[in-house]
Amino acid sequence: MSYAARPSGPPLLALLLATSACRDGAGAAASAGADDGTGATTIATGDDDSGGDVPPGSECTAAVPRALRLLTRREYERTVLALVPLSQDGDAISCEADAQCELATQSCVGGSCQDDPCSLHTFVLADPGHAHAQVVVAGDFNGWAATAADGGWPLDYVDAAGAWVGKRVIADGHHAYKFVVDGSWQTDPNNDAHEPDGVGGDNSVLELHCDGAPAGDDGDANDDDAHPARAFPVESRTPGFPFDDGVASGLVTTVHVEQYLRAAERIAARATADLAALLPCDPASFDRSCAEAFVADFGARALRRPLQHDELAAYADRMMAQQGAATAAAVVIRVLLSSPMFLYRMEIGTVGDDGTATLDAYERAGVLAYGLWGGPPDATLLQAAATGALDSDEGVLAQAQAMLDDPRAHEALTAFASQWLDVEHVAELERNASFIDFDAVLAAQMAAESRDSLARIVLEDDARWHSLWLATDTVVGPQLAALYGVPFDGAAPQRVELPPERRAGLLAQAGVLARYAHSDRTSPVRRGVFVLERLLCQGVPPPPAVVPSIGEIDPGQTAREVLAQHTADPACSGCHEHFDPIGLGFEHFDAIGRWRDDDAGAPIDASGWIPGLDGRDQADFADVPGLAAIVADSPTAQRCFVQQVHRFTAGALERDEDACRIDALTTDFAAQDHDLRALFARTVAAWAVAPRQP
Repeated sequence: MSYAARPSGPPLLALLLATSACRDGAGAAASAGADDGTGATTIATGDDDSGGDVPPGSECTAAVPRALRLLTRREYERTVLALVPLSQDGDAISCEADAQCELATQSCVGGSCQDDPCSLHTFVLADPGHAHAQVVVAGDFNGWAATAADGGWPLDYVDAAGAWVGKRVIADGHHAYKFVVDGSWQTDPNNDAHEPDGVGGDNSVLELHCDGAPAGDDGDANDDDAHPARAFPVESRTPGFPFDDGVASGLVTTVHVEQYLRAAERIAARATADLAALLPCDPASFDRSCAEAFVADFGARALRRPLQHDELAAYADRMMAQQGAATAAAVVIRVLLSSPMFLYRMEIGTVGDDGTATLDAYERAGVLAYGLWGGPPDATLLQAAATGALDSDEGVLAQAQAMLDDPRAHEALTAFASQWLDVEHVAELERNASFIDFDAVLAAQMAAESRDSLARIVLEDDARWHSLWLATDTVVGPQLAALYGVPFDGAAPQRVELPPERRAGLLAQAGVLARYAHSDRTSPVRRGVFVLERLLCQGVPPPPAVVPSIGEIDPGQTAREVLAQHTADPACSGCHEHFDPIGLGFEHFDAIGRWRDDDAGAPIDASGWIPGLDGRDQADFADVPGLAAIVADSPTAQRCFVQQVHRFTAGALERDEDACRIDALTTDFAAQDHDLRALFARTVAAWAVAPRQP
């Protein structure tokens, strides 16, 4: 589930710059030969004039915007755990989705259920039959906007809860609000606090007083060592952008500031629990030389670049002003982890003679590390930056290609796949009692298959685009193998072969099929829209102001008959003609992705077509394997995938200045025989060397 966007608070920089020893400018450090403090072995730099391969689009001159990219929760945790390895909390409840937690008070963050902070309020409206089309929260906090387009807060429908749910950071104070349900205003049935609305009815009322709340309310929110970002606000996602790393939506609220400071305090306490392992000297003989050595090492790893002399001196001065080595180290760790230079990924660069900015070697290292590993640069990558290996376009691409040999690449690829396919929360799905074999174990295996398939193909198999869509083998657990009806021996996940006449690639995975279905039946609409938006990058026309609801399904009616009846209404046909012919092709798969031969007793007709694909009036198919073959061979689908990888890398939807680079990447993807491994490496490398606007 993707929660709606949250309101932003005051900028973080002004507050944190007052508490951090930050240098002037954007945080770019000179890369010439300085000691990076990591102790890494120097690696070969190669010859900058070697004429090696360069990232696609290196000839593109249109500069892209400079950016300060706030670390996402997953990036923050990977960064912190690389700095200070933390212990697992055996008492934490593991999860893969919010619905496995107490949804009204908790969120699934970093794999465990975490209490929401005081100011993160959850709105819930029960709707077990999913009878409503839209629910919006309107109140004094958003100008009483009654629609999402005007600034109202739309809720998302969560199948597992049978309810509309949304989480929002709300400032302290007295707030009045209502739900707008399919255009009708009503009070919140879960809130007994009301006041007159002035027009003969009532408003629901919230009284929030979170500033200075006692520890019992949310003061212990960061006490899970393994998941230091568990109390951070959930990232908002703008329409059409499925990823958590959106630059524009990375806005800092007062809740962010509070949680960053608390997390830093917790991490510092953990790090200083073993001073002998932390400091480069005997704690009993702690002196300025030890302080400077510690700052040089820890600071370079925290800020992902060497510290300048004035920075090193300032941090060392702060350490020496404390009483005792433990306090000195803890104070500097807290300051570093609260610094904008730590919390933001810097993509600023230095303006050159041509009027555009070029990222320095350390900024390029950050682009490579977060793009291909989902975490910070390690000592070897920082050393590559220090020795000039990342100064040339050829060097950047060579480094990117090598980084996909590292096991850490699995992290970024699974994050991309789960967000691109929108299967992050498959494990929270619930189905009605007729699906007796659907349980938490099966749901978790569905989520794992959909999350890991891309990474397995890229890192272990042939890395080919066509394998995403046409492969008939997959890795599953025993319950999922039983749902697929294939032989399975043992309990550990293993590779199995699926019947090719029924299933092929991602489109036939149970996790994907279940994600785009209702709790009690299939959804050709959801499945068709998924193909259009996520796989073909084609927008769906906005619905009319008043959407006629699908009536009661008569016994014996098939999904195809129901949709034909619905789209006979001219108000519906204009939209449904785009996605119904696609979605009906999935009808052999029920609401949990299990094969079925009939619908309501009638044989299933799974034929369909994609309207207007690749210049054709329509591309016809007979079943899901046929649809998968069309997607695999479609230049539109191939370009869309390039766009999705570029969006994930850039943290934004494509802009005019991205057109040349995306064109070059698409052409290169074809020239590379649609090699997925090459695409990821070359897209991230291309973004690292792209010129920035001044």
